[in-house]
Formats: sequence, C-alpha cells, structure tokens
Amino acid sequence: MKKTGYIIMQVAVYLILLGGIGDIIYSFSVESIIPAHLDYLKITSADVSPQLRNLDLGFMRGIGGFIVAVGIGALALLYTSIKTDNRYALWGMLLMITIGEGNNVLQMILLDSPFYAMPLTYVIMIWIGAILWLTGKKREKEKPAANTV
Repeated sequence: MKKTGYIIMQVAVYLILLGGIGDIIYSFSVESIIPAHLDYLKITSADVSPQLRNLDLGFMRGIGGFIVAVGIGALALLYTSIKTDNRYALWGMLLMITIGEGNNVLQMILLDSPFYAMPLTYVIMIWIGAILWLTGKKREKEKPAANTV
C-alpha cells in the first residue's frame, strides 16, 4: 500500500508539473485569448484588443509559472523528506497542492472552463496517494517482527 501510494503521488506531481508547462507553452502558441474566457466575456476573437490579449495570456503564463513552481517544490519534498517518512513534509505538500490547485479548480469552474477536471484529478490523486502511503506506513509498523532464532 505504501509503495502504491508513493507511486500515485509521483504521477500526480509529474502531471501537475506538465500541466504548468503546458499552460505556459499554450499561452505562447495562440493568437487570441482562451476560448473559455471569450465565452465568459461574451465576445469573439475579433473583439479582443491587443491589451486584453496580453493581459489574459500574461495571467495564463503567471498561473503556469506558479503551477511549475508547485510541481518542483512537491518533487523536492517527495524525493527527499517524504521518502524518509517525514509526515510534516507530506502535510506541507498536501496543503501546497490542495490550496494552489484547488483555487485553480475553483476559478476554472467560475469561468465555466471545461478543463477544471484536470487539476481536480491531480488533487484527488495526491490525496489518494497520501492516504495509501500513510495507511501503508501504519500497517508496516503493526506487522509483527519475524522470528529470528
């Protein structure tokens, strides 16, 4: 259980990191603002001024940068402190991801973006992995020691 939980946390953190990189790349590869934002503002691409485009895509780059930073921080915790059974590091990582990506999910829902399911999946995965890791750790401690005669 513990190993499975750790692997699930690894996958979730790498997906978070890739999501942030994807946001940054996307913001440099489009001509207009994000379609979900156009729908929310009830405008078309033709109505978008260069200033609005720069503002919207700048926010997208900023969010992507934050998500990359969360991913790097989570990887550092995962491969150092959490790997050596530091529960405080685990709780710190869970809070960092839950607050950061949770806010991302909330804002996407408020903007009627269909992509909110991606960061929501990452938050759910990290919690499932952490729960499996924690319960696996408890079970390992509860196992009786092997008889050595």
